[in-house]
Amino acid sequence: MRLMFGQSTNLWIRRKLAATNSMIRFAFIVCSLLSFLQVAQGQDNKGWVYDPNPDKAFSAISEVTLDGLDTNALILSGNSIEVSTCVLANDSCTAVHYAIADAQGDFFYEPDEASESDAFAEVNAFFHLQRAADYFNDQHQSRWSCNCGSPVLNAFINPDVEEKAVSSLAFYQYNDCSSFSCGYVVLSKTVDQQGLVRSTAYDGDLLYHEYVHAIVDERNQNPGYSEDELGASYEAGAVSEAIADYFAAVISNDPQIGEHFAGIGSVPEKGALRDISQRLSCPEDLSGQRHRDGRILASALWSLRSESADVAAMDQWVFESAINLSATPSFSSFVATMFDGLEDPQKQQPLASKRVQAPNRYLPNVA
Repeated sequence: MRLMFGQSTNLWIRRKLAATNSMIRFAFIVCSLLSFLQVAQGQDNKGWVYDPNPDKAFSAISEVTLDGLDTNALILSGNSIEVSTCVLANDSCTAVHYAIADAQGDFFYEPDEASESDAFAEVNAFFHLQRAADYFNDQHQSRWSCNCGSPVLNAFINPDVEEKAVSSLAFYQYNDCSSFSCGYVVLSKTVDQQGLVRSTAYDGDLLYHEYVHAIVDERNQNPGYSEDELGASYEAGAVSEAIADYFAAVISNDPQIGEHFAGIGSVPEKGALRDISQRLSCPEDLSGQRHRDGRILASALWSLRSESADVAAMDQWVFESAINLSATPSFSSFVATMFDGLEDPQKQQPLASKRVQAPNRYLPNVA
């Protein structure tokens, strides 16, 4: 999910990004300074997380190593990812780190999803975003970077379920070098049908999904839609969402995306937010909503992967195609990019058989 902030929310993010360091509450600094000084050199940092989310983990918490943290890290900040919570006040954001290392350098916090000071959410978000960063670095030799600033991707947890300036539950915002602002991820909350608070920071699938937007869309600057003489088309957004869902499924090794948000959304699905193991085709399953339409391409790619004898090669093929797309791709242009340079038409048959290419757009005859 990747939408722009409202004007007021852009303001508080810009103010945060203008700062040279994250703002940490004075009380936490005083209470944690001694613990920080006692952290052992070179010791692995541990933390509690849901892997990949509370629903698939049956609410069982896992103890994990928090790779990528700075040496003697006091907060969740490393060479690839930094996570903090934004506290909104007067159209500005104070970035607070609720998760502070203990004397052993560990981040053991109980889940508290409804809380506005949820340290567990920060730990969970850091772990899964770092896992995504490690995947792309190890498998595709690619890392997110801000062309106009730090190589560290900031993720901000918005704890206010009533915040209306944030128009999407989770999204990635591009770099804006004209204002010296790096890209960032925002993770918000919602309330489900039973009145329970659901945080996107609790679901690893959604965190992987947003990191894919960061590392892929940052390269081709896909705005999510295009315009021509026929009006607006959201097929570009569907391609972007398909790629994000595909690699989220690759990282988790599970085609169900976002079990923690099953039944939530404009067109809710059972079991997960989206499921790319379904057999979908175009135009029969087109809806005009980019996340749902993205399932058509994502399910076709996942089906090919399931049939592939070399999934690593398949994933590299999809990744290289994704980063070489234009800013406003279509299903057809993605297929063309994948098969560019392949002379044997039989090699194109598997994807063509998935019925992924969209129909031509046209002006209706109103005469």
